[in-house]
Amino acid sequence: MAKDNILLITTDQQRSDTLNAWGNQSIFTPHLNYMAAMGISYKNCYASCPICVPSRTTIMTGRQGYESGVISNETHETFMRACTEERSTLPAVLTDAGYQTCAKGKMHFEPARAHYGFEHMKLPLDYMREYDKKQVLAHPKAHGVGECEVEPVISTVEVKDSITSWIAEEAIDFLETRDTTRPFFLWTSFTKPHPPFDPCRDFWELYDNIPMPDAVTGDWSRTVEETPQGFLAGAYENTNLYLLGKAQSFSDTIINNTPNGILVLNESLEIQQINRAALQMMNLSSPSDVTGEPVVRVLDPGDFFTVLESGQSIEKKRIYLSEYDRYAEETIIPDHEFHQIICILRDVTEEERVRRQKEELSRQTAEIADGVVAKQMRIVQEIASLLGETAAETKIALYKLKGSVSDE
Repeated sequence: MAKDNILLITTDQQRSDTLNAWGNQSIFTPHLNYMAAMGISYKNCYASCPICVPSRTTIMTGRQGYESGVISNETHETFMRACTEERSTLPAVLTDAGYQTCAKGKMHFEPARAHYGFEHMKLPLDYMREYDKKQVLAHPKAHGVGECEVEPVISTVEVKDSITSWIAEEAIDFLETRDTTRPFFLWTSFTKPHPPFDPCRDFWELYDNIPMPDAVTGDWSRTVEETPQGFLAGAYENTNLYLLGKAQSFSDTIINNTPNGILVLNESLEIQQINRAALQMMNLSSPSDVTGEPVVRVLDPGDFFTVLESGQSIEKKRIYLSEYDRYAEETIIPDHEFHQIICILRDVTEEERVRRQKEELSRQTAEIADGVVAKQMRIVQEIASLLGETAAETKIALYKLKGSVSDE
């Protein structure tokens, strides 16, 4: 009996009231309307957890957060590796059953390149890499929180170059080139409408002059002190907020007064924090100039991709920052607990200048010494020629002459 193909399509951070088919008259969703009309709508279906990693872990394993222990966006690596080893993840089960398994789009796995049972994967990270290779001026905003969460902006790329189109094209490419002798499981996971809110111009203009309803605002607390512990999944449980504030202040003081440049990136390689020393090193006037921007705007992203994919640090690598005419000693450290990457740049421009001066002085000294030796040899050879002797014989004769003069 032939096995059914399985296509799983997910969007990120999208509520049910954002679909026209389910009552929202302010939005156009013709394709989703078609799917709703042709299929079955489960209007009382809820995610097991309102944040990303726990929900995706449940999809991958069928186990709720209270069972898996994955209840926040911190790493789920230990649990997922164990499930993969016992071949109980959804793609592992289907792969073992003869399916061709593929993931296209956002997975939010830790480590980022872990397959956890999938045979093939293509991630938003690959989309950003392709853009970096194009070396174009307009770069798409990286997926993640920290920018355009309240006020939207128009995307820097056209629809055809957007990450949504890229994920769709990647899925279509798989369907058109797959092994047709095997059934397939394809998880097509779109990153939108998760922030950043940066619709392409075509979609921005689609809603011109259309009144939009106010954003839905929850009735939960606005401050950490007032927030129920359960909502924070234990993140602030047993935390002394006074000491937390003092520690944060102390940390900020150190970061902003160290002579070393420091950048903090999220796993989408988007700058989250930059200190004064780094601003000076890169001739920037304010952190707002680059906060939320891809690191490629200020630094070569190659080493960051290496650290992100390997999970290993790069320590004290000497690099030349051609755009700023500076030399730096680069250290890049992955922070697995908080899903961020820390870059420390020690300005060694003066050290490099002194080193090069010493090398040049040594080279010049060697050239002068070689010149003196060559000149002396020519003189010796000329004397030897006049006397009809070899240079060695002349040298012996000169020593004898010197000795005889001394005796007299």
